[in-house]
Amino acid sequence: MKHISQDDEVYCLVMANNYRSPKIYKHFKKAMSILGVKHYKSLDLPDSELERYTRMELAQMIENYVEEIGVPDVIFTHHMDELSQDHRIISLVTLTVFRPVWGKPFSIYSFDSPSSTEWSSQPFNPDLFIDVKEFMDKKIEACKCYKTEFREFPHPRSEESLLSRARYWGAFCGLEYAEAFKVIREVK
Repeated sequence: MKHISQDDEVYCLVMANNYRSPKIYKHFKKAMSILGVKHYKSLDLPDSELERYTRMELAQMIENYVEEIGVPDVIFTHHMDELSQDHRIISLVTLTVFRPVWGKPFSIYSFDSPSSTEWSSQPFNPDLFIDVKEFMDKKIEACKCYKTEFREFPHPRSEESLLSRARYWGAFCGLEYAEAFKVIREVK
């Protein structure tokens, strides 16, 4: 939402569906509306089965999307050491796709995913923190759209946990609320 508030064009590509929740795309569209994201697409690949595809096949799918929208200035992807196998695959494929061969520079950052990153055996060690205090209400509202994913505390995808997580990262850098990222490549 911070990018939206700065009039940046934001694009979101979702690789997999969620077979446990047939209404997940409806929830996703509602969340995108709340966040103000107008450009999004789902490839509707089978959840928890991305390993069925070669990295080349997945990379080509992302490259096709990039050819539709143009090369972005900033790319956000999952943390490479997530518990979710799909998230790990997407992270690796994203790094493959966004090698510096597109004819323009761009930055790449990874993010943590509640209930996937902290449950991994590898810690998330961010080195970039973004002040999100003015966006927390909208973030929580958007997260609540995912009726089958949002949980009661103490689950990491509960309202209290999401607020605590943002406060925790904020405490790292003297902010009330922050989102944390790992810089993979930063071009300024």
